[in-house]
Amino acid sequence: MPVTATVVPAVQYIRMSMDNQNYSIESQIQTNAEYAAQRGYQIIDSYIDAGKSGLSLRGRDALKKLLSDALNPGRQFQAILVRDVSRWGRFQNPDQAAHYEFLCRDAGVAVHYCAEPFENDLSPMASILKNLKRVMAHEYSREISEKVTRAKLQQARLGHKMGGSTVYGFHRMLQDQHGNPRFLLGPGQRKAIRSDRVRFVLGTPAEQEVIRSIFELYVHGAYSFKQIAASFREAGILATGNRPWTAAMVSRVMASELCVGRYAYNKVSAKLQGPQRKNPERLWVRVPDILPPLISEELFAKAQVCRALRQSTKIPQEKLLSDLRQLLLEKGRLSIGIINNAPGIASATAYKDNFGTMAEVYRQIGYKKPYCISGSQRAWTRDQLRQSLSALYQRHGFLSYKLIDDDISVPSTNWLRRKLGGRAAIYAFVGAAPKTHSDIMKEAWRRHVQQVKPLPRVMREIRFERAAIVKRLQELLSLHGYLSVPLVKADPHLPSTATIEKRFGSYVNAYRAAGWDVDRSKLATLRNNRCYRATTKARRKLPAGRS
Repeated sequence: MPVTATVVPAVQYIRMSMDNQNYSIESQIQTNAEYAAQRGYQIIDSYIDAGKSGLSLRGRDALKKLLSDALNPGRQFQAILVRDVSRWGRFQNPDQAAHYEFLCRDAGVAVHYCAEPFENDLSPMASILKNLKRVMAHEYSREISEKVTRAKLQQARLGHKMGGSTVYGFHRMLQDQHGNPRFLLGPGQRKAIRSDRVRFVLGTPAEQEVIRSIFELYVHGAYSFKQIAASFREAGILATGNRPWTAAMVSRVMASELCVGRYAYNKVSAKLQGPQRKNPERLWVRVPDILPPLISEELFAKAQVCRALRQSTKIPQEKLLSDLRQLLLEKGRLSIGIINNAPGIASATAYKDNFGTMAEVYRQIGYKKPYCISGSQRAWTRDQLRQSLSALYQRHGFLSYKLIDDDISVPSTNWLRRKLGGRAAIYAFVGAAPKTHSDIMKEAWRRHVQQVKPLPRVMREIRFERAAIVKRLQELLSLHGYLSVPLVKADPHLPSTATIEKRFGSYVNAYRAAGWDVDRSKLATLRNNRCYRATTKARRKLPAGRS
């Protein structure tokens, strides 16, 4: 119905977590609609956070947008309808909920709780009841958190896996409520039945051998985590999810007590969306003999001692800086990835632990990163930028994204695109005539030929001129009486069909340029032609690759 002088435009905020079906979206909409009809409000919009916890503002995009719209002078509503105080939020600090409501009320937007037994009219009694409701909402979340924590600890004591990702070399087996195995869970899969349980099982024999190798190399071979990861990468051994090994992955395997058949739970915890904290060892849950041990207790204990000793041995800061200066001379630039992949050098995390930030590390060795993203690094003026780009253009005679990213004297292409625009804008900025994509590809082709490098496929096909393609298509047409994609693919004297489509716009345009005016209905008829099928079979027998 249209908004009149007696109807107040309002919006409704709806939030539903996974705790109680009484707070379903439909139920909240119905409650708000009844309240609006009784009080003369017209709901013109809805802000819905489905499946979102009310413990904080984190992840509640609808509430964030609602607060932003409420503070906008051009808003179209004058009131906000919420089912009750708990739907507004179960914030651990009641003042946080009051603060968000105050922001709306101060902007001229009233907040109404439709299912509460009090009017939100700022009276003393309403304020007391509202604050009491907020404390009750907070206490409800705390009680639920305690119950869930106790239940998880009890399940962990029974040997069931409780949350967290799986360590390399161990898989998750889904079991029913009687302990009968169902099947192995893959990455990202979860149980669908509440009564089911998940237990650890050993991985493949190859994975078990990798775990044993990690401990042997670390304890007896005196390898570091980075060296072990590098040796696995060189050997082609992949970690979980077919990812290459990193030092952090090796460290995680080294710390897992599953390697000796023991499950350790509650080492860290995070409650009520708070920060993650390490728990004292007396609070850990340790379940022995849930798996056959892969290594001995003695080897595992030696590995933990070696790990503690190596972590406690601090590398002198001057040694860290000298190693980094040497790496800068070798690579010409520095980044976290370059530091982590360099053998014989401490990780970027070690540098951060010693100097605070990577910016401070770079300042200590006199290295200035060639781009500015956060504003804390070098700020480029337009004159400096034009001078650096012009010098790069004069040295090479062209500009490309790869050339810019490989040169440490100019900012990165991401930064340049944000400030100037695309490649054409960069050419215009340095006062040079912009080049077409075709010209750039032809120049790249000539450079590769001069350097005697193998050409990428996209560059190999630059040599095919439009007239030559048309001529070869005409020859195919005179030979077969028709043209088709399989014919083009089977011909070694033509580029790929993708290149032809890019040159002519479509296959039909290429056929018409060759003098064969055919529509798509005729092409569909040809697919049922015996000659067409024979050509397809012959093409499949051709060797892979093109000349």
